[in-house]
Amino acid sequence: MMVGTYDIINQKATVMSLPRDTLVNVRSGSIYTRLNSIYSMYGSGERGREALLREVSELVGFAPDYYVEIDWELVGEMVDAIGGVWFDNPYHMEYYDPYQDLNIYQEKGYRKLTGNDAMQVVRWRHNGRGADGKIIPGGGDGSDLCRLQVQHAFLKAVLQQTLQIQNMFRIGQLIELFNTRVES
Repeated sequence: MMVGTYDIINQKATVMSLPRDTLVNVRSGSIYTRLNSIYSMYGSGERGREALLREVSELVGFAPDYYVEIDWELVGEMVDAIGGVWFDNPYHMEYYDPYQDLNIYQEKGYRKLTGNDAMQVVRWRHNGRGADGKIIPGGGDGSDLCRLQVQHAFLKAVLQQTLQIQNMFRIGQLIELFNTRVES
């Protein structure tokens, strides 16, 4: 989750991430709830969205005027639509979870990512365990903050490359993707 602000006078935009594991002052039984659970805890849809906006307001100190809900599939589709994204992946990412049907394998380094690669990068949180039971080396520290840093760097690369002149010819395709994957 991210909160964006725009300072009209200084013409400056700022984006702040809210870690999904942030504890909020809402109880589920005897334990406090994490921010990422609020939406579904209140039944999703409009009711869940309103509850989430209330909690975000408590955390940041102001009520957001607008929201944008993005289906994460948009990230991969947008990357494919602009012909891939050059990204310097800061970690070796390797994680396999058959229960979620989630397979992540991304080498560290600078290269052009496809939409599938992009989805792996933004979903990666930490490396899993190898056949020997030990954590696969090369990944970050496994924290939400580490994940957010990778996501911010990646989204910045996507925005920079989307705004390049050659992608202006793809604006219709990008608008169509936004119309199917974004609710606001």
